[in-house]
This record gives sequence, structure tokens and C-alpha cells, in this order.
Amino acid sequence: MPESPASHSPVGPQDSVRRPFLKEPNVHADHRVRRRFGVDPALWHSELSSRTRRDTWRAVAEGEAPVVVGARSALFLPFPELGLIVVDEEHETAFKQEEGVVYHARDMAVVRARLSNAACVLVSATPSLESLTNVEAGRYAAHERKKR
Repeated sequence: MPESPASHSPVGPQDSVRRPFLKEPNVHADHRVRRRFGVDPALWHSELSSRTRRDTWRAVAEGEAPVVVGARSALFLPFPELGLIVVDEEHETAFKQEEGVVYHARDMAVVRARLSNAACVLVSATPSLESLTNVEAGRYAAHERKKR
């Protein structure tokens, strides 16, 4: 996960971390999120019970879930003030939805961030060719970390 202002301060009124949503292949990595943002993240994935999904949906809609870690479908949660989307391991093909409505969660995250006037960070040690092309074309900015 990239270093950011959020990595050194708790979630608060900062524009870049108002309502962050983090997309990770391993949605159970909440200890890293807690350490970075200073709050327990709400989780969103297929293994949640119907009641937990309903409670989480409401918490997000009411702005009571400052950080969400979830699967692809979390992109469609009703964030009232989305500030940041982080797509960890953006190169993963597992982000492709191939049943029903076909989409790539990485691309959908970029669009959702743009529509919400939020930041989107695509993270990968081996970026996808699409992301590298977007960097070369000037559509994305690149930041290389020297240390993990």
C-alpha cells in the first residue's frame, strides 16, 4: 500500500481520506488498514451474512464507515463523500467481472473516483500494460517506492 498522508494520521476531514475505499484481493488484510488509517475498516465481500451486508451498506450510506475494504462489488456502495480508492495489485486478472455485466474493477475504480471527484491509487510491483500506457500518455502519474 502506498505511503500517503493517511498513513501517518487518523482518518479525519482531510480531502484525500474523507471516505476511503480500498480494494484488495485479500479482504481480510484489515490489520494493515487499521495501522495505516487508525480505524477498523468495514468489510464488504461475498462471505458476509445478509444482515452484515445490510448493516455495512447502511453504515457506508450514512457516512459511518470511514474506511471500507472490499471485493469488486464494494465499488457500487453508496459512499456519500468518497475521497480515495486504492486498488492493491491492480494488475490482477481476478478484478475482471466476467458474468452478468462485464467490467474490470481497476477501470471501474478509476471511473468511480473521477465521478466522485476522489483520488484513485493503483498499486502494483508489476503494473499492468494498460496502466503503464496511461502513465506514458500522461493520463496517470507514477510514483515509485524504493522500499516496501
